[in-house]
Amino acid sequence: MIGGRRIDERTVKKLKRILLKIASSNANDLLEWCKSASQGEQNATAMSDELALSVSSIKMKSSNGNLEYEIKLVDKLKAIELLSKLLGISEESEGGELTINYDYRE
Repeated sequence: MIGGRRIDERTVKKLKRILLKIASSNANDLLEWCKSASQGEQNATAMSDELALSVSSIKMKSSNGNLEYEIKLVDKLKAIELLSKLLGISEESEGGELTINYDYRE
């Protein structure tokens, strides 16, 4: 259940895949995209779907012939929290604390 509503298993699997991609995204990939985009090698539509999942917004502006980027990323910690809840490895207490149960011996 999410938000008091039952959701089907296919939707849960899709949410897990998306949250895992966000949680495992690499900022270096984004820096490489910015570098190649500023050299005219690609544009914003050439960003991979996986990389785009980690970006909340991008603002581009030209200043003295150079491109400047303001990039806001999706909250990875929140994605990890949601993913751990969907995987059933976390519990949230009344105080808002999150406990993750993980057997490190696996």
